[in-house]
Amino acid sequence: MQSNTSAKHEGGYVVFVTLAIVTVLFILTAGLVKSVENENWFSHQEGDTLQATHIAESGLNYYLWYLNHHPDDWQDGTEDVGPYIHDYTDADGTVIGRFILDITPPDAESGIGVIRSTGELLDDRVPPRAIEAQVGVPSLAKYAFLTNSDVWFGSTESVDGKLHSNGGIRFDGTCNDLITSAKETYVCGTQHGCADETKPGIWGTGGPDSFWSFPVAAIDFDQISGDLSELQTLATSGGIFIDTSNKYGYLVQLQSNGTDTAADDSMDVYTVTKTYQYTGWTEDGGDIKYRDDIKETSFLATYAMPSNGIVFIDDQIWVKGETSSQVTIAAAHFPESTNTNRSIVIADDITYRQHDGSMSVSLIAQEDVRVGYDSPQDLEIDAVMLAQRGKVIRPYYYGSIKNSITTYGGVISNKTWTWNWVNQWGTLIDGYRYTSSSYDPHLLYTPPPHFPTTGEFEILYWEEVIVED
Repeated sequence: MQSNTSAKHEGGYVVFVTLAIVTVLFILTAGLVKSVENENWFSHQEGDTLQATHIAESGLNYYLWYLNHHPDDWQDGTEDVGPYIHDYTDADGTVIGRFILDITPPDAESGIGVIRSTGELLDDRVPPRAIEAQVGVPSLAKYAFLTNSDVWFGSTESVDGKLHSNGGIRFDGTCNDLITSAKETYVCGTQHGCADETKPGIWGTGGPDSFWSFPVAAIDFDQISGDLSELQTLATSGGIFIDTSNKYGYLVQLQSNGTDTAADDSMDVYTVTKTYQYTGWTEDGGDIKYRDDIKETSFLATYAMPSNGIVFIDDQIWVKGETSSQVTIAAAHFPESTNTNRSIVIADDITYRQHDGSMSVSLIAQEDVRVGYDSPQDLEIDAVMLAQRGKVIRPYYYGSIKNSITTYGGVISNKTWTWNWVNQWGTLIDGYRYTSSSYDPHLLYTPPPHFPTTGEFEILYWEEVIVED
């Protein structure tokens, strides 16, 4: 009897253990199945979310393409207010979603528009995804240096920002951004330390050469003429237009009035009645008797900064002073002629009260942007300087050596630019001993008013944004 009872107890024990094992296995199996289901759900969710984002990107790319074929149409060809809805199909042509475009046209000053593209799937498995982008035709102000001629950067020089030349580049300095040339090869002359040798579009001991790219498309300096003509029109309707002085030109003194508010800014304008004359030499012009140094002036008027930021003067201009504004100052005469092309002279320091992107100055000259003989020992220039037909330069004044020149902005020069001159041994013989050039990074997104542009529409900045219910 005892043995039978023991067997029964053992049998019950085995059944209990078996049931426990089965229960545990069931729980584990159920958990595994649930885990697989969750993994599969999350995988589909992730895939659907990526698909919705891809649809949003497609909408943005579509409208960028559309603008480059219809640059003045910010209503998607409808002549109506948006939003604008487009179906999105898969590879088989089946509609699986749509993108919705909300478009904000550019303002008159910046030329930058905003496109918001929302992508959504038709089955609503995931929330819509949206991308918002600033788009515009890139301003020439995106370049730290831009030139239409061959250029040589020495071993002590550095480029902070993009550099492009339509000619060849000998680069012995250092760079931190793209260096591009429109030439595959060019003939390097004696002025750049060569003996009329054929060289690659970019060459030299500087670098890093991973930033070098050539050949690329050339920049059309002739198009700037049309931009100058447009600036003249804008100046007569909302800006400041000043006709020829029948003297030597005008001195423009920027006035910030001691505040960081552009609304408080003004500029004093003087007629230049007498000048000093000094002989200066440039590579393309030889000896020229420049009258770039002011002797006497006569007060003309004080102007409030114009609402559209455009100042156009049909004469030579001298510029100096401090500003809190965004302003473009242009010197030109139409119809164009070699004898009447206008230049701009840096009369003294040009500075911003803050380097935060809220203030900018562009100086656009039909001919040269020059620094005169009697310039300050230490000169500071906060501005983008553009010389359409001539050059940004301090001519060779036969031994006039100054201390330092500091620029914050950019240099765009049709012909060869320089702030100093050295002999064949590399010894300074004229100009500024120390040069420091810094690119203003804010100019890429907030260039000076109506600054010339080049190329096609492109995305300047983008971010993914949350879609509100």
